[in-house]
Amino acid sequence: MKQRDNGKWVWKFDPLHRTVAPQPFYSGQALEFLRRIECPVLIVQGKESRQALRPDLPQRIDAIRNRSIAAVDGAGHMIHHDNPQGLAETVLGFLAG
Repeated sequence: MKQRDNGKWVWKFDPLHRTVAPQPFYSGQALEFLRRIECPVLIVQGKESRQALRPDLPQRIDAIRNRSIAAVDGAGHMIHHDNPQGLAETVLGFLAG
C-alpha cells in the first residue's frame, strides 16, 4: 500500500499487470503445460475470495494429475496477506506429506 498526498491509502501494483502480453497465451497452451507437470502440486484458495473464477479453471485443475487442493480460512484472494499463518500451516502440511 502507499499513502497519497490526501492521506488515502491505495494498492501499489506494477502497471505491467494491466497490459496485454505481446504473445497471447491460449488456454490450450496452458493445458499442455499443466498436463506435463509431474511433481505434486498444492492449489491453495482463500475461502473468502471474491476473485472471479476463470471459466476454464476446472479444466486447468483437472489437467494437473498429482494435485491437492486446500482452502485457507479467513483469507480472500491475497492469502499471504490475509492469513499468513494459515497459509504457512497449509503449505508445511503439504510439504510434510
